[in-house]
Amino acid sequence: MEKRLMEVGLCQKGEEILPNGQISFAWKILARLGYPGRYSGRTQDGLHEFLIVDPATGNLLATGKGNSVEDAICEASIAARLLEQHEVA
Repeated sequence: MEKRLMEVGLCQKGEEILPNGQISFAWKILARLGYPGRYSGRTQDGLHEFLIVDPATGNLLATGKGNSVEDAICEASIAARLLEQHEVA
């Protein structure tokens, strides 16, 4: 996860990475995007799902799923950042 967060610019090399299971780290990553997000609950296969929405329109921008809420937030953040990078290119 750390490597993927660094690749999309959501985490810097040398930055203190909190161990898995730390919600404060996941919220910090989400805050760097500047988009609101919300917990969607558990999927049918038991994973946690997190949604990131466009603050202007309320449209869904990205989703993330993971074994923990923290993983779901980070996955959604990565997906949103990749979407941003794709729109710029």
